[in-house]
Amino acid sequence: MNKDGWTYLTDRWKEEDFKKRSERNKINRASSKGGALHTTGRKAHHEIALDM
Repeated sequence: MNKDGWTYLTDRWKEEDFKKRSERNKINRASSKGGALHTTGRKAHHEIALDM
């Protein structure tokens, strides 16, 4: 990654809207209600479908 790209990311991570979205997504990832939890590990969805 070049310096400009890294600077863009670090500036973006400091923005309030990014922090709010990040926190919301963190909570959603930890939730076991109403979401689709991935239980197949590293195997891609199309590989699972082929195995069925």
